Amino acid sequence: MTKYILHYFPVNGRDLIPRALLSYGKVEWTNHLIKPEEWASVKKSGLCEYEQVPILEVEGKKYSQSYAINLYLAEVFHLMGKDSEENYQITNTPMSFEDFMFPINKILYGEKVENKEELLKKAGEKVKFFVEKF
Repeated sequence: MTKYILHYFPVNGRDLIPRALLSYGKVEWTNHLIKPEEWASVKKSGLCEYEQVPILEVEGKKYSQSYAINLYLAEVFHLMGKDSEENYQITNTPMSFEDFMFPINKILYGEKVENKEELLKKAGEKVKFFVEKF
């Protein structure tokens, strides 16, 4: 049986889709939660290719970047389309999610932001666009 380990913080974030896909796939997996006080050492340990999480380990091989992990797991669990057009449709919306997460992440992750209200307004407009579109 394939061994999966998902490394992330004890919060909901970019780990939600990989967790859902692992559950969908009905595979056994380990949810390794990185405590805030462990993060500095984990980041420098070589586990994180880009000093970011999530990281998915599959039989010792490390996969990074949340969208790449999502696509990998979707392929493993046969959730991708039958051709390029279907794959485009499947990936278009999740990839667009980054458009409204970028300004929110600046605020959430402690960057010094002068124009916080403007960034939140832009993010809200993007969310409204997506809600109305779908």
